[in-house]
Amino acid sequence: MCTRGVNFSKCQLDKHLANCSKHYPQRSYATNQIPKKFQRKFLPFEQTSSGTAEKVIFSCQKWKFRAFLVSCSGVFLCGTILNSTELIYNVLKSKSKAVANERGEYPWYYWWTYINVDLGSFPVRIALAALLTGCAVFVLAMSMMYPSRVVRELTLLKGHEKLLIETYGPFGIPRTIEIPLKDLSAVWGAKSIAQEKTMPLKVRGKRFFFQVLTEKGQIHDKELFDHAIAVQRFEVERLSWRK
Repeated sequence: MCTRGVNFSKCQLDKHLANCSKHYPQRSYATNQIPKKFQRKFLPFEQTSSGTAEKVIFSCQKWKFRAFLVSCSGVFLCGTILNSTELIYNVLKSKSKAVANERGEYPWYYWWTYINVDLGSFPVRIALAALLTGCAVFVLAMSMMYPSRVVRELTLLKGHEKLLIETYGPFGIPRTIEIPLKDLSAVWGAKSIAQEKTMPLKVRGKRFFFQVLTEKGQIHDKELFDHAIAVQRFEVERLSWRK
C-alpha cells in the first residue's frame, strides 16, 4: 500500500501499521543457528551452566579443631591482657606508697622508681591501660575474624550462576555467604594452585580475602574448579608477599 502524499490521522495510522504487520511476520531469533565456522565447543563450566542441582566443588574438613583452638586462644589472651592491665594500673597507683630503705633505695619490684618518668601519675597509668586494652581487643577481634575467612566448603548453586561460600566462623561454627560468580576473583589463576598451599579469593565489596586451603582440602571437580573458581574475573591487588 502506498502512503506517499496521504495525510493519515492517528487512528488510521495505527490501523495501517496493524495491517502491515500481518503481511510481514516477526522474525524469530530463537530458530537461528550459528554458522559452523563460528561454532566452538563449550567449556565444562558452560556445559553445566543450566544445571538443576547443587554441586560441591571444594571442601576442607581438617580445620575445624584449629578454628576452635584459635578462637579459644584469642579469648584466653584477651582475658590475660585485661587482668594484667588492671594489675599494672593498681601497682603503679601504689607507687607513691612505696617505702625506701635506710639507703633511700626501693625494692626491686619498684623498678620504675629508677626511671625519671613518673609512671605513678594518673595520665601515664591511663595511657598504659588504654594501650593494653587496645591490644586485648585487637587479639580478640583477630581470633574471631581469621576463622571466618578460612573456606570450609564451596558449592555451586542451582543454575551455576551463584556460589555458596561456607567458612568456619568463630569457634568453628559454620557461616555461609551467597555471591554471584561474577563478583568472585582469584588472586592467581589455576596454574599456580599446584605451587601454592593457599588460594586467596576476592569478593567484590568485601575488604578481606577468603582463604582456600588447597593443600589440606579436597577438590572434587578439578576441571570445573579451574573454570569457575580459579578465574581472575577482575583486577585484584596482589598480596604483599607475592610482590
